[in-house]
Amino acid sequence: VENTLALSRCIKMKQYSFEEYKHQLQLIRYRRGIVDEYPSRLHYFSDWIFDNANKNVVRDVTRELGGVPYEKIINFMSAHQSSYHQLRESVYVEMIKEVEVALTSQEQYYIPKERLTYLQDGIHNGDVIAITTSIDGLDISHTGLAIRIDGVLKYLHAPLTTGSVRISEDSLVEYLMSHKDQTGIMVARPLEP
Repeated sequence: VENTLALSRCIKMKQYSFEEYKHQLQLIRYRRGIVDEYPSRLHYFSDWIFDNANKNVVRDVTRELGGVPYEKIINFMSAHQSSYHQLRESVYVEMIKEVEVALTSQEQYYIPKERLTYLQDGIHNGDVIAITTSIDGLDISHTGLAIRIDGVLKYLHAPLTTGSVRISEDSLVEYLMSHKDQTGIMVARPLEP
């Protein structure tokens, strides 16, 4: 998602240098576009959406599409410190915990997968689709892009199982329904640079 968005922004701006690509990627990937050690990376995707909306890179359209409040305690990284080599630094753990507390208290919305059939018409080609999850402490488990083929909303993503980018064979709704730990989606719409 980040690479595609960075490349798209470069093309829209007619800026084709590798330096501009790196600049766009940094803008998208880091809090306020600034690299400042490990915690400056937007590790949680709901935080990614919020920060990139503040930078006018995307617009969170989840609520306007019919989303409902997404109330969840976010603490996966601090609860699983041993899974993150960088969290051996206690100062980073405290900084990540601050992000998690802020995310938990932030007003967020999602579209439950059971409602998506009725709300999917508002999703556009190229919208960023972030899949919410029932995994404790985690907000988003997978990301990709919306794509319509013959009027059917599908999911362009890079699944871990195949190791390559692909378009879901099933519709996005069917894809979500086939994964019990996927609870719904958040939708971020890329904006013109």
